[in-house]
Amino acid sequence: MKQLIKIFKFAILFASSVYIVVFFITNKEDLKLIVNIGVIPLSGLCMLSVLYQLLHGFRFKIILSKCGNTNIHTGKWFRIFFQTRFLNMIVPQLGNIYRGIAVKKNFNVSYTDYISSFASFAWMDTCFNLTIATVAIAIFEPTLVIVGMNVALLAFIITAVVILLPYLTYSISNKVQIKYHRTLWIQGKLKQVLDTTITNLTDARYLLKIVTIGIIATVRTIAFYYILFRCFDASPGVAVLIIFYALFKLSSFIVITPGNIGIQEIAFGFLGSQLGVGMSEGILVCAVGRVISTSVIILLGVMFGGIGLLKHRKEYSKSDLKQ
Repeated sequence: MKQLIKIFKFAILFASSVYIVVFFITNKEDLKLIVNIGVIPLSGLCMLSVLYQLLHGFRFKIILSKCGNTNIHTGKWFRIFFQTRFLNMIVPQLGNIYRGIAVKKNFNVSYTDYISSFASFAWMDTCFNLTIATVAIAIFEPTLVIVGMNVALLAFIITAVVILLPYLTYSISNKVQIKYHRTLWIQGKLKQVLDTTITNLTDARYLLKIVTIGIIATVRTIAFYYILFRCFDASPGVAVLIIFYALFKLSSFIVITPGNIGIQEIAFGFLGSQLGVGMSEGILVCAVGRVISTSVIILLGVMFGGIGLLKHRKEYSKSDLKQ
């Protein structure tokens, strides 16, 4: 079964890559837009990409400290964070495994608490981004329609489902009794993760920190995409930029190909064509943004010792987080 999934993913990656290549072969003039990126805009984009990594890491640190009920040393944390971002870039999910081991060793955070923080981070980040996108669309583009669907209404439904998901899952897990020992253990861990995630939401100060960083990260990404679009002679409005931002964040949690390479570019292109900024521009914004972000992650990873960690990956690559 795993082999079939790998083949399926490779087929999608190949097909999407071929589609993009053929698209630009038939639209050669659009590809020349890349030369419009000057040194100053590129430098600004790189700085914004570094800022995103710092915000991403700092927010994760806050959530990890809360879920693990411990103080996390900032210097050690960012070293681990940059190393593991680099590892995930080279070998998918390897960085997440090492991060779980590293936070247990350095900060005495249990694997369950680490998984709780990871789940909380992903859920809260998704909820925040969807909420921002829904509000922005409702205010700036309430009548926007894509493929016959009202985007504001669709965004609201998706946001409501994502927000309610852990509450529904927690309620179901409390009512369903499973007799098998192995499944019972998994159910117990799941309930613990959900309980931690939901309980933390009652801390107003904690939520304020997360929301504040989220707003800064949103503004950063809007600025990042705006600069890129301007380099390609497009001028999207705030609502359009936020929709692209929401798509970017959602694609981080719905992974089809490694890094969603090809899939994300086509999605950006399709969205660009629907929103009036152009399919070529959408694809190029995604592709160039990916190159810049990847380069920054690799640079930070190498600077903080990622190469040495990669060389010794066998020491932890077969580990799990079941303790």
